[in-house]
Amino acid sequence: MYRRTKIFATIGPSSSSEGVLRRLLLYVNGVRINFSHGTEKEWRAWVKMIKRLENQHSLLITYIGDLQGPSVRIGKIHAPVKLMPGTKIKLVLGYKPPSEGIPIPHEEFFDRVEVDDMILADDGRIRLRVVKQGRKEVLAEPLSGGKLSEGKALVIKDKEYRIEAPTEKDVRCIELVAKMDLDVLAISYVREADDVRKVRKVAEGYGFRGMILAKIEVPSAVKNLKEIVKEADYIMVARGDLGLHFGLEVVPQLQERIADMTLSMGKPIMIATQILESMIYSNTPTRAEVNDIYTAVREGVDSLLLTGETAIGRYPVRAVKWLDRIVRTADTNVKVHVIASDVRDRFAEGIVTLAEDLGARLIIYTMSGKTGFRIAKYRPGVSAFIGTPHEKVAHMLNALWGLKPLRIPAKTYAQGIQNTIEKALNEGLLNKGDIVIATYGLQATKKHFVELLTL
Repeated sequence: MYRRTKIFATIGPSSSSEGVLRRLLLYVNGVRINFSHGTEKEWRAWVKMIKRLENQHSLLITYIGDLQGPSVRIGKIHAPVKLMPGTKIKLVLGYKPPSEGIPIPHEEFFDRVEVDDMILADDGRIRLRVVKQGRKEVLAEPLSGGKLSEGKALVIKDKEYRIEAPTEKDVRCIELVAKMDLDVLAISYVREADDVRKVRKVAEGYGFRGMILAKIEVPSAVKNLKEIVKEADYIMVARGDLGLHFGLEVVPQLQERIADMTLSMGKPIMIATQILESMIYSNTPTRAEVNDIYTAVREGVDSLLLTGETAIGRYPVRAVKWLDRIVRTADTNVKVHVIASDVRDRFAEGIVTLAEDLGARLIIYTMSGKTGFRIAKYRPGVSAFIGTPHEKVAHMLNALWGLKPLRIPAKTYAQGIQNTIEKALNEGLLNKGDIVIATYGLQATKKHFVELLTL
């Protein structure tokens, strides 16, 4: 049985060589390119290499381009700056390395920060207390040790930045996502539904044809969650950033709340950051991490995203192998509460129930992918093979729970169903004697087709 919950890995220095990628791609459904780090030359090279390996090994890989968003990040520095409690560090307005201190190329930071504010970095592992504040320079006292490196985001606890979104850099990256024909565009630091609408408008202007993913990571996003879920195509729970704004004990509650609302509204959801954090340095996960993953999978989430584990970690391939192993033990008999929005949803729910009652395999054929989205949100407890003639549709369906997309050329839906069955038989996904429920939806004529077959 194929794995139903999907796995994504962030590409970075640890995973960008062809040898590592070749092994890593065998265990993941998709990859993430993080535009907060690296260069356009690197991003293009990574995507080109992954697409070549995808074709060589007949894989199906979904590509996420993750925008930096309206964040405040450290500018150019020659080497990571070591922080020690009891010392002081200067934060100076500018992008290039100053004669003393750390460059922060954002006036918004200096406008918002005040004496006694807590500045957080590196998912909260680094904490600085502001002891002196000026318009172009801030003096802060490290309360914990660690290293600040180039490009790291800085958060002022209990405050949000008012930087206009999308930023100039985001717009350039949106254009790049469209040119590279990536499948998912992830928006960082979403505050309200209008942020999603703005990015979608820009992306469509550049010809982007994929999904828009909204990352929930700041208090305003939690406050406006329902409207954001309605507007976005996919939701991410960015736990590392949520932990900077909320107490650590509150984050699991937020994850559950965000997941429940997203799934009830029939939208796919991803859990990200600190999935296997210990494996950045260790070759095995902790028991707590295994339990955390198991719990997330049982909540019914569509996918899990590895970040530092595969981008900068010592064991990127072992990390994805471990995640695959844990997920496979957890993602059976998963059920979620979904509020049916129309008769098409009821049809999809009925198809899933019938297939489960009969122990049948599901064969679906789709042109637009909409039937696949409807089927997936009811978490079918049987194998669900979905054929489509469009590569872009296959890549997007590949990010959804429980679906096994197959690229099947066909001129009609009926031919598509037959071709999908034949391919599944040839690849050993189906066997003679299997009971099959075949279905497709005809959007133009508002008709649905369903047929019960014994192969």
